[in-house]
Amino acid sequence: MFDKKEYMKKYRAEHKEEIKKCSKQWHLNHKKAEKERMKQWRIDNPEKIKEQRGQYYIKNQEKILENQKQYYIKNKNEILKRSKRWKENNPKYMKEYNKQYRENNVEKLKELQKLWRENNPEIVKEYGKQYRKNNPEEIKEYRKQYYKNNIGEMLEKNKQYRENNPEYFLMWYKNNPEKVKKKRDEWLKNNPEYNKKYYRNNSERIKEKSRKWAKDNPGYKKRQHENNPEKWKEYSRQYYIKKLKNDLKYRVNSNIHKAIWKSLKGNKMGRRWESLVNYTLNDLKKRLNKTMPEDNTWNDFMEGNLHIDHILPIKLFQFKTPEDKEFKQCWSLYNLRLLPAKENLSKNANITNPILLGLLLKETKPLQLALAI
Repeated sequence: MFDKKEYMKKYRAEHKEEIKKCSKQWHLNHKKAEKERMKQWRIDNPEKIKEQRGQYYIKNQEKILENQKQYYIKNKNEILKRSKRWKENNPKYMKEYNKQYRENNVEKLKELQKLWRENNPEIVKEYGKQYRKNNPEEIKEYRKQYYKNNIGEMLEKNKQYRENNPEYFLMWYKNNPEKVKKKRDEWLKNNPEYNKKYYRNNSERIKEKSRKWAKDNPGYKKRQHENNPEKWKEYSRQYYIKKLKNDLKYRVNSNIHKAIWKSLKGNKMGRRWESLVNYTLNDLKKRLNKTMPEDNTWNDFMEGNLHIDHILPIKLFQFKTPEDKEFKQCWSLYNLRLLPAKENLSKNANITNPILLGLLLKETKPLQLALAI
C-alpha cells in the first residue's frame, strides 16, 4: 500500500537543497503578499504565538540571553536613545509603570539604594548638601513632624548622644551663643511654667550658684546698673510689686521698715508700729545709738552710710502677721543694731555668731540677754 506521508518525508530528505532553494525563490517572488499574510495570522492567533514564544524561550533561554547581551553591547547608545525617546513620548504609561514597579519591589529597591549609597558616598554627601540648601523649609517641617511622631525614641537617642559626646556639645554652645539664646528664649516662651517649677525644685542650688558667680564677677552687677539704669529701675519696681502681692512676710517687713524709717526721719504721724513691736521710737533710738560703730554719728545713719541690721536675719523667722510670735522676735529691740552699709550688704542673711541660732528657739528673755550689748 502506498504511504504518501512516508514518501514525502523521503523525498524532502533526498531533495533538501533543491526544496530550500525553491522555497527561498518563492518567498522572494511573493514577499509582499507573504508579509501581509503573516501579519494577519499574528493578529488572528495571539495566544498561539505567545505559547510558541514561551516554549521557545524555555528551550533556548541561555542562547537568547547571550544574544540579547551581545546585541546590547554592540548597540548600547542607540538602544538608550530609543528608550529615552519612547519614555518621553509615553509619560503617562511610564508614571503608572514606575509606580506599580515600586509597589511590587519595595525591599529590592531599598537594598539597591543602600548598596548604591555605600558605593557613592561623595555623590550622596554633595547631593544632600545641595538639597538642604535648596529646601530649608521642607526639611524643617519634615524634621518637626518626624520628631513629633517619634518623640520617645528621639529623646532617648539625644540623651545617649549627649552622654557619649559631652565635649562636642560644650564646644558647640560656646561657639554659637546667639543660636543657643534664641532657641532657649523661644522654648521658654512656649513653656512659661517650666522656670517656676525648676526654681521651686532647685532653689537652693540656684542661689548658691548665683552667689558664687557674683563673687567671681564682683563688678558685673554694678556695671549693669550703670549701663542700664532705667531698665533696672523698672525691674526693681516690678519685683517689689510682685513680692508685696505674693509674699506676706515680705509685705509685713516692708511696711514696718517704712514706718520705722519715716519716724526716725521726724515724721510724727503713723506711730502705730510701736504697738506692734512693743517699744517706742525713743527706745529704738537709744538702742541704735548704743550699737553705733566707732567714728560714726547719727548723720551717717540718716545719710544712708549706716544700716539697721537684724543680728538674727529675717530669713530665719517664719511669720505672716505682726501678731505672730516670731515677728516679735525678729523685730525685737535686741535683734537690731547699726552696721556700716557695705558690711551689712556683704553679711547678707548670714549669722556672724552661730550660738545665737540655738537661742532663737528658746524664750525671748534669754535671747534678749544674749543679744544685749
